[in-house]
Parts: sequence; structure tokens; C-alpha cells
Amino acid sequence: MPIPLRWLVAGITAGAFILTILMMRLDMRVALNGASAGFATAAVILLLVRHRFRPAGPRAHPVAHAMAEDVLVFATTTLVGVIASYAVAACTTGWVDHAMVRLDHAIGFDWNDLYALTAAHPLLQIMGRIAYASIYASPAIILLSYALNRQRAEARFFLASFWLAAGLSLCFFLFMPTLGPLAYGWHGAIDYMPTSGLFQAEIIPLLRDHSMQVVDLSMLRGLVGIPSFHAASATLYILAARHTGSARAPLVLLNVAMIFSIPVEGTHYAVDLIGGMAVALVAHGVVTLLVRARRVPARDPIAYAPGVGVPAVEGAS
Repeated sequence: MPIPLRWLVAGITAGAFILTILMMRLDMRVALNGASAGFATAAVILLLVRHRFRPAGPRAHPVAHAMAEDVLVFATTTLVGVIASYAVAACTTGWVDHAMVRLDHAIGFDWNDLYALTAAHPLLQIMGRIAYASIYASPAIILLSYALNRQRAEARFFLASFWLAAGLSLCFFLFMPTLGPLAYGWHGAIDYMPTSGLFQAEIIPLLRDHSMQVVDLSMLRGLVGIPSFHAASATLYILAARHTGSARAPLVLLNVAMIFSIPVEGTHYAVDLIGGMAVALVAHGVVTLLVRARRVPARDPIAYAPGVGVPAVEGAS
């Protein structure tokens, strides 16, 4: 059996509960507008699709059922995590940029040099933006591949790792907030504004002094500096790509490109990338130990018989 769905639901629910309590204590709230209504509507639609095409139902469609379920779990984890970054940011104090710059220099990385190179070459800017934005494409490809091949164990493993990596990133962020290298270390004219802009330096102070207490879902920005959650996501996507067959090579190349785009487009120090990849590996390792403890097989032993609305055990006659 794959990791139980109830474990994932329990983890997301616990995270949402902690976030709700924290936001209440900070007198923060989510804006009730078209964006929030859109997210709620999408969730309801996914739930209806999952129910309508359930394996034991009259309209069984395992691919649609699995895809709706997995997208809902992934999207909810992501949404709770991004909102939580606002609440966590409001609880932070000080900045650790000076230490990050020193660590970058110790490993021979100079963010200013990389930014100047990118600002001088429009092609690098275009490639960087595309690669950075692929954080939304990779999970869709991974989950679709898992659904088509009925790899429920792999899908649940990926979702559990992603949830744990998000939680670990938020915990580290609480103690290591950064302005970002563009706001902290670049003192010349900003000839090229990266995808992440100056959002951390602009938004976090407003959250700290409670000038910003409403989180608008239509204007969400990831605020986690170190570790880079883009780097954590790319690492998890590369690990998950091992089980996607023909999509493996494109996914690996795409996410390697995303990692290279992160310093400029995400305005991250090199140490942020290392931290993000480390968080992903820890999350992957913890879930691996959990799976081994439960003796979960590498592949889901349950396969759906073609044309039949109920599952059949592999190898059954």
C-alpha cells in the first residue's frame, strides 16, 4: 500500500490549523475576494471529479480520480505554505544577509557578478525567467505521469516529501530572514528587475510592523529566503522524475536549468540554493525511512483492471 491519503490530509490539516492560530494571534486574515473564491471553486471541482470517477463507482476512471486527488493535495500544500510564509515573516526579526554574503564569498560565489552578466544579456534574462517559472509545470507533468501509469505509491511519496520540505523551509525561514542580494548588496542602478524583484525587502518589514495584515491570494509572493524553496522543489522534482519514464530526461534538464536561474530570478544567495537542496534531501530521506518502516513496495500493488470499475490485485487470476 502507498502512504495513506489520510496521513497527507492530516498533515495539511495540521499545518492549516497552526497557520490559522498564528494568523489570529497576529491579527492577520486572508482577503475574501475573487481570488479566494476561485481557489475554493477549484478545490470543490477537484473533489467532485475525484468522487465522480472513484475506482469503485459506476463511472470509474482511475487516471482522472488520481489526478484530481493529487493536484488537490499538491495545490493545497502549496497554498497553505505560501500563506504561512507571510505569517512566519511577521514573526521574524533582524536580517542574516551579511552572514550569507560571507558564506557565498567563502565558496567563491559573487552574486553581483552574476547579476551584472544577466543584466547585460537579454537572452539570459528570457531563459532565466522561463526556467524559473517551470516550478509550476514540473509537478503537473510528474503527477500526470504517475496517474497515467497508476503509480500511487510514487505519487504519495512525492506529495509527502513536498509537504515535509515546505514545513522544514518555513521553520528555517523563521530564524534566517534575508532582504535578498539585490536589496542588500547591489548598489547601482537596477537595469534588470528579476522575477522576484524586491518583494522580501518590501513586504517583510510591513508584516513585522503590522502595516500589512491582509493576505491577498491574487498577489501572493513567496517570501522564504533561506532555504530557497525553488531549489528544494527542483531537487524533489529531479528525484521524482526517476519514475516518469520518457519524461525523465526533459524534467531533469528543466529543473537543472531552474536551479541555475534561481540566484538571479529568485534573488537568492548561493547558500540559499545549497540550503534548499539540503532540505529536499532531508525530506526525501525521512519519507524513505517512513516507507521502509511500513514496508511499502516501490510500486503500488493495486492496479485497475482495464474496463472494470473496481481494482484488481496484480497477479490475480
